[in-house]
Parts: sequence; structure tokens; C-alpha cells
Amino acid sequence: MLVALGVSGLVVAASCTFLVMAARSMSGTISQTALNTDAANVSEFIFSRVRLATSISNDASGNRLVLGFDDNRATDADGDGKSYNDRNHYESFEFRTGSIGATVSNNLVYRTNLSAGVERRLIRGSVRALNNGKVFDTTNVATVQVNFRLLDSYALDRYQSCEIRAVMVSRNRGFATTNIDILP
Repeated sequence: MLVALGVSGLVVAASCTFLVMAARSMSGTISQTALNTDAANVSEFIFSRVRLATSISNDASGNRLVLGFDDNRATDADGDGKSYNDRNHYESFEFRTGSIGATVSNNLVYRTNLSAGVERRLIRGSVRALNNGKVFDTTNVATVQVNFRLLDSYALDRYQSCEIRAVMVSRNRGFATTNIDILP
């Protein structure tokens, strides 16, 4: 009876250990999938806005990307003789850091119109710059490099993360910028 009880106890302990490990594995898989989905959606959204922009600039810190757009391609709003390169409104993407040491409060914010002041948070917290570098960098007037990392800080599923390094090119550039140099 004691031998049977001991063997059944080992079987129950092994089953519990298996269930705990399977639950952690599933939690990590679900967390990694959510991070990958968030990163892909944000990258695609930034890419779609950069592709349509008529002007691209970033600040010295690399935390803010400003895009200019032509609202009406039929009219020449700035009077330079070209109707395709006007800048009627500006949008921005901004990497904001939270309190020191609390990267869970970092976020990526999109402003639909700089003059309107309406903003939307793109990613739930834990956004980080890669190697303390620039999140947004312009290599010329038509190319943007985007570099950021997402981190899920839930310790029980072993801290899932995802890195994004992308080069995005505006299709609405003038004839003077037809050559594109992509720097490493």
C-alpha cells in the first residue's frame, strides 16, 4: 500500500510539474505573439505614413519623427510651381520615456495633426530604444530608420522581447531625391 501510494504521489508530482511548465510555456508563447503583433502593427502603420509623406524630419535626440503631408495634390499651396510637394499639415511619432528606471511607462505616441494636438498611444508600455540610440533617424530627405524594442516584463514567462529595425522610404519625394542611400 505504501509503495502504491509513493508511486502515485510521484505521478501526481510529475503531472503538476508538467502542468506548471506547460502553463509558463503557453504564457510565454502568448506574450511573444502579442509583442510580435504589436510591433508589426506599429511598424506597418509608421511605414504607411512615411510612404505618403512629402517631408520627413526628426529632432536631434531621435525621439520624434515629423512628417509633412500634402492635403490637396491638385493645388500648389506654397507657390513653388509644384503641386505634389506641399506641406499642408504635419503628423508626428514620438518615443516618450517614463520615470527613471521604470521602462514600463515608456510609450510610442502618434499625433494625427500637430496643430490639433490629438494624440494616440500606439504601444502599451515597455518600449525601449535600441542600445540607447535614436528611435527615429533620417539618413536623407526620403529615408527613415526606425529602431525600438518591446519588452514584456512579466517574470514568470521569462521576459519576452521583440526588436524592430526597419528602413522606410517616402514615395512622395521630389526629383532631386531620386537616389536613396541606406546607411547601416
